[in-house]
Amino acid sequence: MYVGRAGAELEVAVAAVVPASEWMLQVAPLRTGGLLSALLGRHPSATPDDVLGLARAIDTMLKTEQFTGILWCWDGMPEPGHGTPTPEAG
Repeated sequence: MYVGRAGAELEVAVAAVVPASEWMLQVAPLRTGGLLSALLGRHPSATPDDVLGLARAIDTMLKTEQFTGILWCWDGMPEPGHGTPTPEAG
C-alpha cells in the first residue's frame, strides 16, 4: 500500500502473464466507490490524478533500473497499438 501526500490510499498489484513470460502491474485506489458507497457518503480512496502520479513514479523507477519494453494503458491490458511508453491520463 502507498499513502499519497493528500492521504490517498493506493495499491500496486504485480502478476506474471503466462505463457508470455511478461509481467503486469496494476495501480488502483485501495477502495473504489460505487452507487451504494456514494449513497452512504463514501468516496474512492484515491483520485485518477493520484493513480497517475504513482504510475509515473513507478515508470521513472523502472526506467532508472533499465527495464525496457514497458507499455501503459488506462483501464485495459496494454498491447502494441493499445498502450503508451509512459503513463498518460485516461
